[in-house]
Amino acid sequence: MVKKVLKIQKSKIPVVNFSKFRGKELAIVDGKVVAEGKSSKEVLEKARRLFPEKSTKDIVLLFVPKEKIFIYFL
Repeated sequence: MVKKVLKIQKSKIPVVNFSKFRGKELAIVDGKVVAEGKSSKEVLEKARRLFPEKSTKDIVLLFVPKEKIFIYFL
């Protein structure tokens, strides 16, 4: 009988506590929140000023809703 061993790998998905960002737009670069604001345009401009060497596709924009949400991964 062959035993299978499952290897648990650490996830490369950043874990961020978004509770202090409720109702705001965020810019994330390299897994870190680098800018916050009321609009996507404002946040993108702030992130571009902070990281001029990064292209637009390297900056992730995210809106955090005011109410709690649950995301399940299967």
